[in-house]
Amino acid sequence: MFSIRRPTESSIRAFLARQETSTFSYSAVGSTRSGNGPVGYVLDHNRVRLGIGDDCWKSAKRAICDWKMFEMNFLHLHWPNVPIAEGNTVAIAVQHFGFWSLNASRIIYVIEEPRRFGFA
Repeated sequence: MFSIRRPTESSIRAFLARQETSTFSYSAVGSTRSGNGPVGYVLDHNRVRLGIGDDCWKSAKRAICDWKMFEMNFLHLHWPNVPIAEGNTVAIAVQHFGFWSLNASRIIYVIEEPRRFGFA
């Protein structure tokens, strides 16, 4: 959804309500879970060492659960209190050059293992 004005709270809630029950625009939903993407897609995979030890691990996991990756001046996450859980949907309002876009992101699966945590 594109707009010349920042989306209002009511328009974001209505947008999310529509998105939570909508079908996906592609057929390969969840195919990255195995580590391999569908034919014709490029998987963007990066690793960065954050530190060592349980405190670092807990801090990194907490940052993901708190949606810290969306804390940028031009992004506005609605709503950052949504738990990282399969089926949950958030909206990301992006301020571009002179307009706004509103994008939905639904969690398809969660990875929660002793040495891996994340979601798609």
